[in-house]
Amino acid sequence: MNVEKLEKSMVIPNYKKLCELLELNVTTGSSKKAQLKEMDRYFKYHKSGNKFIIEEIYDEILLKIDGRKNNIGGANNVTEYTKNIEKLILDLLLQGGNSRLGFGKVFLSKNQLLKEFEMINDNYVYCKRRIPKLSKFMNINQDTVEEWYDINDDMLERNLDQSLKSLENKSLIFWSREITVAETIPMAEILEEGTEIIKTKSIDNYGEEQIDYKYYASEKIELNYREGTEKEKAFILQTERDVLKELYCESKQRVIQLGMWDIFKSKVDDIVLKELNVAFYYKSYKIIFNEKHISEAIEDIYESFKLSKRDRVSEKSILNMEIINRGITNSINRYDKAVLEKSKIIGKGKNNSKYKRIKRRSDENYVSDNIELSNNLITRNAEDIKVKVKKTKLDTTLDDDFFNDI
Repeated sequence: MNVEKLEKSMVIPNYKKLCELLELNVTTGSSKKAQLKEMDRYFKYHKSGNKFIIEEIYDEILLKIDGRKNNIGGANNVTEYTKNIEKLILDLLLQGGNSRLGFGKVFLSKNQLLKEFEMINDNYVYCKRRIPKLSKFMNINQDTVEEWYDINDDMLERNLDQSLKSLENKSLIFWSREITVAETIPMAEILEEGTEIIKTKSIDNYGEEQIDYKYYASEKIELNYREGTEKEKAFILQTERDVLKELYCESKQRVIQLGMWDIFKSKVDDIVLKELNVAFYYKSYKIIFNEKHISEAIEDIYESFKLSKRDRVSEKSILNMEIINRGITNSINRYDKAVLEKSKIIGKGKNNSKYKRIKRRSDENYVSDNIELSNNLITRNAEDIKVKVKKTKLDTTLDDDFFNDI
């Protein structure tokens, strides 16, 4: 299947034309259904009548769905190590999950789950908010760093989702994506009308903003973490959109790329705190489960449970290595593909985003740069680089390209 002629947002008039672009035979019936299913591995699209509208072309081909596989909870053979993730999820639930919310329910962010299972390390999230600094500190092209995060964020989230879907298909859990809000609760009695939570800000020695919350009557405050209401979610969504427009950015991804995430979050959080009395919020997974059902099913699926401390460390170690190896393999595939594409370009390449991507990925340092990023941001027990990244100073002067980009 040749997707080289496809572009994001392309509108293709009909199935026949799509096959022509992909260099595929036109088929009917079950063969056509299988062909369309195969296309889902290469790109994302939606239909409008007979038209096919291309939404995204994947950098990595998704692994094939095989209905004959007897994996836990269904037939999706996405990655072999999803079985490790499923084991760790069930182990987490049998340990009692999040004790704050009581046994039977886990309410954790994606990053908390990824860190709990050692699919990422402590550097990952911290450095993601400081991509320009990380790029300079590691001496790696910023576009490569951004791409590395985009690809790995997508891969890790798919791995988590697939494992959760697999367990749900086995009727062991229910799960959903939610918004968790940190509601501010003053611990002192309100003495006057108009009293409020005060958000204080300070700038540290490295030019980064530090935030604290105080109640002016006693300076004591508690944060209550709970699922956001529909009204709160709608307000947060509108606020995010308004701030994106204010920053002349079309997406949160673009905000991160420009190194403006802290500015974006600060503006949004200020408004949300003032209007909703919510200090901050984040995306999370809510997992509902029944201990009895899991205990009954677990031995049949995995032979023995729950994991011993030693087994738990082993499962996490294996998972961490598998994720790193998969990332390296994918980066090599991208490099090989880019080298081949570059060899087909006659004369001087066009100065567009596609050519720039091919040129960057075909660079001899591309694979080693990806490995270095994985070693620092995913490898368990990696050196803590957070302070070093924080201390990295960026140029304060902006060139014309910055303003052209936004």
